[in-house]
Amino acid sequence: MPDRISLRWKVGAIVSLLLVSVAVVIAVALVRYERYFLLQEGDKRVRALTQTLAVSARDALLVGDELRLGPIIQSIMQDPDAVHAFVVDHEGVIAYHPDTQLIGSRLPPPGGQETDGLLEAVVPVVVEETVVGTAVVALSSDFVDRATRATAKGLLARLGLGTLLGLGGILLLTELHVRRIARLEQAVRLLGAGNLRAAVNLRGRDELARLAADFNRMVEELRKAREEIERGVTETVRALASTIEVNDIYTHGHCERVARGTRAVAERLGVDEERLRDFELAALLHDIGKIGVATDILAKKEKLNGTESLQMREHAEFGARILGAVSFLHEVAYYVRHHHENWDGGGYPDGLAGEEVPLASRIIRVVDTYDAMTSSRPYRGALSHDQAIQLLVADRNSQFDAKIVDTFLELAEEGIVESIRHQVDHGLAA
Repeated sequence: MPDRISLRWKVGAIVSLLLVSVAVVIAVALVRYERYFLLQEGDKRVRALTQTLAVSARDALLVGDELRLGPIIQSIMQDPDAVHAFVVDHEGVIAYHPDTQLIGSRLPPPGGQETDGLLEAVVPVVVEETVVGTAVVALSSDFVDRATRATAKGLLARLGLGTLLGLGGILLLTELHVRRIARLEQAVRLLGAGNLRAAVNLRGRDELARLAADFNRMVEELRKAREEIERGVTETVRALASTIEVNDIYTHGHCERVARGTRAVAERLGVDEERLRDFELAALLHDIGKIGVATDILAKKEKLNGTESLQMREHAEFGARILGAVSFLHEVAYYVRHHHENWDGGGYPDGLAGEEVPLASRIIRVVDTYDAMTSSRPYRGALSHDQAIQLLVADRNSQFDAKIVDTFLELAEEGIVESIRHQVDHGLAA
């Protein structure tokens, strides 16, 4: 199950947990500090009130007129948090208390601390360095709880909003990084599939950008290495093509003309450059299987008998087997195998029909037939250009794909077909 969770969700979950944990720790710390601060302020407040009461109680205790304390204590009790305020004489007897029933009674001295929800302060009443009594004031600590709860609510709300915004920002950044990683991963997969143009452009100066730059350099080096290998193979292929023509002196230049003609037709049909290379190689090597055909059959001036015809037909399959042994020529081998298939299914070796026949094979079929008809053979002379064109048109939609024939005719009318023959016959580059 964990393997099915995407990176963005794993990072999001971890960051969420960290953000929530940090937010909780901060909230608890701030609330505790707020409570401590309020208690300290409450203690200062109650001590200030008690000090005021102690100062006012000196004269009242000296003259024995405790009733003078009433207004002062009443003003203290008007404080919404006041719980009690009273004065005790030097013998521990309550001299004045808002509850008159307690006047004259003895009470244990208060602790001067937060006890049972109270903040109490005890200040001695001193006259000429003699303690004549004690002033006591107590405030409820409920205000601390109320303020702490209000602070906690506001703080949690702000921290919650901050956490959500932070989480959103982190997830957005995570998404951006995950997308960059996904682009790099896709490029790696394309490279693994053999696509050496799988460059990835990641902007920035971070590790991913540097990794992408290294990846692109590696792909470029691989591409150059493959091009070197392919150039070497192409030269070998051309040497093989020359071998074919050594065995069949009547086909000198035929493979090169078919290769260039096939490329011209494929380009006119909009075939991309990557496939053009395979189309051209297949055309160059379409007759490589004739290496396995006896020279006397290739050079025979009379019509071939049944056995000889069957042996000649085997050159397509034999050529495909030769090329199929090279890993990156598998497509080329497939095209070579089917370059004698007919549009109507009457060809060989597999009797494919219509678009079952690979496009490259259909193109080679037309260009090969034209070049064969306009070249001298042991059993006949060369046909003229017009005669060959008439025969191609006559076999549209039967032996040949009509679309390929029409495209070839366009090139012929533009002089491209004749230009190719001139270039090959005079050893000129394309």
